[in-house]
Amino acid sequence: MSSSRVNLEKCRIPLEEIIQATNDFSEETQVGDGGFGMVYKGKLSENNRLVAIKRLNPSSRQGNVEFKNEVKMVSNFNHPNIIPFIGYCEEANEQIVVYEYATNISLDHHLQDPNKRRCLTWVQRLKICLGAARGIKYLHSGVDEHRRVIHRDVKSANILLDDNMESKICDFGLSRLSPINQPDTHVRTRAAGTRFYMDPVYNERGMLSKESDIYSFGVVMFEISSGMMAYHARRFEETKDQKFLIDIVRSYYDDNEQQLVGGLDKLIDPDIKEHICMSSFHKFNEIAHECINFDIKKRPKLDRIIKAIEEALHIEESWKNVYMLGPKDLYLSWQQNTEYWELGHIPQSRFPEVWILKKVWWLSINGIIAAVKLSEKSTYFAYLVFKTTENCLGLDVPGNSSIISFGGIEMETENVYLQRPNSTKTWQENSVFPHRRMDGWMEIKLGEFEFKEGDDGEVLISFKEFKSEKTGLIVEGIEIRTK
Repeated sequence: MSSSRVNLEKCRIPLEEIIQATNDFSEETQVGDGGFGMVYKGKLSENNRLVAIKRLNPSSRQGNVEFKNEVKMVSNFNHPNIIPFIGYCEEANEQIVVYEYATNISLDHHLQDPNKRRCLTWVQRLKICLGAARGIKYLHSGVDEHRRVIHRDVKSANILLDDNMESKICDFGLSRLSPINQPDTHVRTRAAGTRFYMDPVYNERGMLSKESDIYSFGVVMFEISSGMMAYHARRFEETKDQKFLIDIVRSYYDDNEQQLVGGLDKLIDPDIKEHICMSSFHKFNEIAHECINFDIKKRPKLDRIIKAIEEALHIEESWKNVYMLGPKDLYLSWQQNTEYWELGHIPQSRFPEVWILKKVWWLSINGIIAAVKLSEKSTYFAYLVFKTTENCLGLDVPGNSSIISFGGIEMETENVYLQRPNSTKTWQENSVFPHRRMDGWMEIKLGEFEFKEGDDGEVLISFKEFKSEKTGLIVEGIEIRTK
């Protein structure tokens, strides 16, 4: 952050200009309100620039000190994820701060509106969150070598979105400066902020630290992944009581670890549940949960938060470039009989449920992909993605895989092992073994096929083994990737 100071006198905007831009603060130009007063949308005549005009209400809890504090701080900010400061007006008992106008308004505006929330993809949400995290890191990095900015009111309403849906942190009326590189870096001050986002440690003790912003940001992260606002109570199947978002989160993570296995996925926004990679979701929520730890020493640093969000984004974008036949796309022998197979939840899976093998002799896993979902003039590899339990049996016996592609062309592979046998004497020279992926799942190549121009129809992919009784296999799906 630059230590150079802006000449505030040059940033003054005449009240007459403000009145003209807002049509004398008419209702038609109002775009928001808060504890400070009203926000208006208008254009400045000097450069026809669209701006947000924040007008302090004289009876607001944010007074003269907060106004001067905000103007002094924001005039020196310079970061792509901080809303740009345009100028201010202090004239005729009016106190006004002018910012660049964010055309897509605020994050909470999108999350509260079911139609707008439905349009927010998981990738967009991750990018919005990533930008906000970078903006907060900038504030915490320091206005100079001695002081940093603690926002003190991080919430989805204070994360604006520009025309590219890029995050812009705003509203610094409650922000405070904090010392850097000292053993005790908290600031003693009366608790202020927004109730459902406020750090409980700060609220109880009046000790403000950068970790207070981390807590608030964790709440925002859970709003993003659940589609539920922090201040809206909701009732779940397990209880008749209505709970607020963070209480629900804690009940799944902290109060009953057994509920976490099946219950955590109920925190996914239903509008994106069927369209996201679950391992990306879990990576994101894990770091969000660390942010709301009651022990401030256990809250993650912003560098680690940013890295985790980047990893969640990478997982999701990589998954989008891969076609996956998920559990519900597969055809398994005896899958309708719960004595042999059952659908269950595995936290590490990208899907809400996966197939869990209880016991079969006749193992047959099949998937079909239509040509319309593939790219012409490409060669594809098909992989079975799975896990095994500690007490699995019979998976070290070789099976066969086959791919029947366009025109009935069949490619068959023998000696395909789901588990490497202990004895090397049973191995064949052409044996195919699985390997562990970075996401913790195992995968084994079932074969490959070519999709030529003009090909039509479907591709059938199979794995079969009928020689022994088998248990302890967890099947996530068949992944199809270009060569």
